[in-house]
Amino acid sequence: MTQSEEISAEPAVLCSPDGRLIVKIWTGPEPSERETHQNVETGCLFYSIEYNGAFMIEPSRLGLEFDGAPSLRNCFEVLELVKSDRDETWRPLYGERAEIVERYRALRVSLRETISPKRELVLEWRAYDEGVAFRYLLPKQPDLRELTLWRELTTFTLPEGTVGYSTEHAQGLYRRLPVAEIPSKTERPLTLELPGRSFAAICEAGMMQHSRMKLAASSLSARRMGYKKGSDDPNALVVELDDPMIISPGEGSSWRVILVADRPGALLENNHLLLSLNAPSEIEDTSWIVPGKCIREVTLSTAGGKRCVDFAVARGLRYIELDAGWYGHEYSEEADPRGVSIDPLRLSQWPDHGGLNLIELINYARSQEIGVFLYVNRRHLERYAEELFPLLRSWGVAGVKFGFVHEGPQGWTRWLHDTVRLAAENQLLVDIHDEYRPTGISRTLPNLLTQEGILGNEGFPSAEHNVTLPFTRFIAGAADYTICYRNKRLSTTCGHQIAMAAVYYSPLQFVYWYDRPVDYEGMDAELEFFDRVPTVWDETRVIAGEIGRYVAIARRNEREWFLGVMNGDEPRELALPLDFLDPSTTYTARRFCDALEGDAVNVNDTEVDRNVVLDLSLRAAGGEAVWIAPID
Repeated sequence: MTQSEEISAEPAVLCSPDGRLIVKIWTGPEPSERETHQNVETGCLFYSIEYNGAFMIEPSRLGLEFDGAPSLRNCFEVLELVKSDRDETWRPLYGERAEIVERYRALRVSLRETISPKRELVLEWRAYDEGVAFRYLLPKQPDLRELTLWRELTTFTLPEGTVGYSTEHAQGLYRRLPVAEIPSKTERPLTLELPGRSFAAICEAGMMQHSRMKLAASSLSARRMGYKKGSDDPNALVVELDDPMIISPGEGSSWRVILVADRPGALLENNHLLLSLNAPSEIEDTSWIVPGKCIREVTLSTAGGKRCVDFAVARGLRYIELDAGWYGHEYSEEADPRGVSIDPLRLSQWPDHGGLNLIELINYARSQEIGVFLYVNRRHLERYAEELFPLLRSWGVAGVKFGFVHEGPQGWTRWLHDTVRLAAENQLLVDIHDEYRPTGISRTLPNLLTQEGILGNEGFPSAEHNVTLPFTRFIAGAADYTICYRNKRLSTTCGHQIAMAAVYYSPLQFVYWYDRPVDYEGMDAELEFFDRVPTVWDETRVIAGEIGRYVAIARRNEREWFLGVMNGDEPRELALPLDFLDPSTTYTARRFCDALEGDAVNVNDTEVDRNVVLDLSLRAAGGEAVWIAPID
C-alpha cells in the first residue's frame, strides 16, 4: 500500500509495525567550522531513531560528498514524502529458518537542492519490528552524469554510555570499547550495548556493487581524514568507505541497517532482515545447490582423497575439499589450475604420497554421491575464471573455494560477485575466503554457500572469542569457521568443538579440518552428533547467552532439534528450559558432554519434553551438544 503525504516543516515520522521503533527525518540548520563561506549550513539532513520510548540513535547527520562535484549535504527542500508498507512471507532456498516474514513500513523522502545545480536526492527508509534500514538513491535527472562518491556523511550518534564490540579486521579478535574509542575501519556488524540493557547492531546489506562500509568514532575518523575536528559528540560513529566509488543516476547505495533487540541473542534470531534487503535469487534452476558437511583432504593424493570419500559416506558428509597446493603453490603467478601439479612443499610432507589423479578421484566421489570442492587462489581466478569454470564443470567438480580474494573497494566488490555469477552459470558452488563478510548476497546468488570473514580455528582462538562470535560476526550470516575436534593446538574442549556444529551456521560446514579419517577410528559414539547434525535449518532459537561468556542455541530441522552450548573461560552451571519443544511430543535427548577432565566426551540418553529443564555443568572453555529426536 502506498500513499503520498503533504510536505510539512515538521519531521517526517515512520513507525515500525509494532510501534516500538520510531524514525524521524528532517532538514534544519547546523553550525559548521568547515564551511568558511558561511556561518551556518541550512537545510541539512538529520534523522533519529527511538526504541521503547528512548533514543537509540540521537539526532544524526546524513549526506554525501563527491570528488569534483558539490556535496549533497545541505540546502535541501522536501519535494515529496511517500509512505508504503509490506507484509509478506518468503521461503529461502536454505538458511537458519524455513520462512521469513518481511513486514515493514516504508518512507520515501524526495529532496532537491535550493541552490544550483538543484540536484535531487531520495532517501529510502524501512522500519521493521527488528530494526531500521535506509539507503541513498540518486534519481535520473537532466544534465546529471555519474558522480564519484568520496565520503558518506552518515552518522550514528548513540546514547552516552554505549559500548561496542569492535574488530578492525574480518579475521580479528573483538574488543569491548566505549563508542569514542571505536577505531577507524571497524568491521560490520558492530554490536552495541546501550544503556538500559538494550542491544543494537550496525550492519550493511545488499553490498553487491559498491565500496564496503566500515565504521569509526567520529573524532578518530576526522583526524584520519585530515579534519581538525569531528563531531562534537564523543558518542558519534561515522561511515568510512573503503574507497571512493562511482554512483550513476538511477542507482542506490547499499543498505545501512540498525538491528535492535532487548537481548543479544535476538540480534542473531532477527538477522534474516539482511537477507530480505537483497533481491530474490537470480538462479532459476537451483536443484544443483545442495548444502552439506565437508572434510578437507590434507594429503592431496588419490589414495587420501578416496579414503576421505569413504569417510564422508560413512559419516554422513556431502563433500570433500582439496585445498591449496593441488595445482602448485597458491602464491605463484606461474601456477595454473587448469591442470594438476602438486606443490612440492606439500608433497614433502607425505613420503608415500602416490600422486593425484584428480579426474579418477572426482569420478570415484561422484559414484558415491560425494561432491568435490577445489581451492583456487584469487590471482588465478582473475586470470583464468572464464576458461577455468567450464573446465571444472566438465571434470565434475561441485564447487570452488576462492582464496585470498581482494575485497572492499567497488571494483573488487563487482569482480567478486561477477565471479560468483560466473560460477553459477557453470553450476559451481562457492566458498569465499579470507576477509570477505556477507551482506545477504546469498539470497540473490544462493550458490554462494558460505564465506570466511572470521577468526576461526586456524587461529586457535580463546573460548571467550568463540562465544563472542554468535552475537557479532554471525549476525552477518554464514561463516566458514573450520571446526576441529581433537587437534592438540586447540584451547577449547571436545564438547566445545562438537557444539559448534549447531551454534555456528554454515550451509557448507567443515566439521573435519586438520584431520585424516585414520584419526577417528573407534570414535563412532562421540562422532554421532557430527554424523546427524544438518547444516541448514527450519527454525533457530538463541535460548540463553551473554556476549563473551556463553551461548546456547537450539535449531530445528523437520522434527529434530540440535542444541549447542558453548562456554567461555570460566566453569559454569546452566539450567536450560526446553520449552521450545512441541508440547504434544516426548523426545530422546542424546547428550554429548565433556568428561570431568581430559579430552574425552561422554554420551548418554535421557527422555525429555517441553517441561524439562536441562541442567548443565560446563568446564572452562567447554561445551555440550544435544541431539533431541521425537519418540514415535
